[in-house]
Amino acid sequence: MLSKSSLAFCFLFILISAFAQASTGRKFQCQPLQRKISVCPDVHWPVCGFKPSMECQEDPNCGYKNYNNECEACIDPEVVSYTLGNCEEI
Repeated sequence: MLSKSSLAFCFLFILISAFAQASTGRKFQCQPLQRKISVCPDVHWPVCGFKPSMECQEDPNCGYKNYNNECEACIDPEVVSYTLGNCEEI
């Protein structure tokens, strides 16, 4: 059985995801609340996460990685933003 806080998070995640799906092509910044999540829902809404790196200054495709959803992208401490869809589609 899920705790009340887990259920609340899942509801919030679905609500945010529904809004985000309507905003395809837009870049989203990872928020502090997203960083505090310890377990992400098993939902496949692919996003392309961006990890800035000094090594990538010459290569515009460097620093991008596919994630199953925005939750998985933003719990990675190196990811600062994400775009909806796989990196290859953007």
